[in-house]
Amino acid sequence: PTAQKRVYGAIAGLTASFGDPYTTFFPPSDAKIFNEDVSGSFGGVGMQVDLNDKGQIVVTPLKDSPAQKAGVRSGDIILSIGTTTVDGLSVDDAVKLIRGPVGTSVTILFARESEKPVAISIVRDTINIPIINAYKRDDGIFVIELYSFSANSVDLFQNALRQFVESGTTKLML
Repeated sequence: PTAQKRVYGAIAGLTASFGDPYTTFFPPSDAKIFNEDVSGSFGGVGMQVDLNDKGQIVVTPLKDSPAQKAGVRSGDIILSIGTTTVDGLSVDDAVKLIRGPVGTSVTILFARESEKPVAISIVRDTINIPIINAYKRDDGIFVIELYSFSANSVDLFQNALRQFVESGTTKLML
């Protein structure tokens, strides 16, 4: 390994020695992705990916995302990203390949149940992760749905509480 990788390994070992599951070291490339996740927006295609027994699978394309508009479906299995096969890749490594500068494209080969694999070219755009949804139901209950925590979750939650107070109802569901 390079000297830089050895230094990163030493730092990772030091942070792991604390025994705290919330203390971790991110090399710069991972730190960039973490900061994008926390900020709530990044350049990408807008699909949630996870690993299961079939491989890397699309959990869901985000609503109105480039992935959804290009025809990506829940349950699609990712076979390759560009020229890189996903066999042996972690989800984090796959995400690094899928994300990229806004306006650039990435071609992903998907396997679909009872269909031939399909290659879909998707132009990356700014993806805003849905964080909170607030609304008043027909039965008078005000609902606040928190989807994820990010740097602006607190402000969005405070705004949702303000909407609740202004709605005139006394019933709240979180």
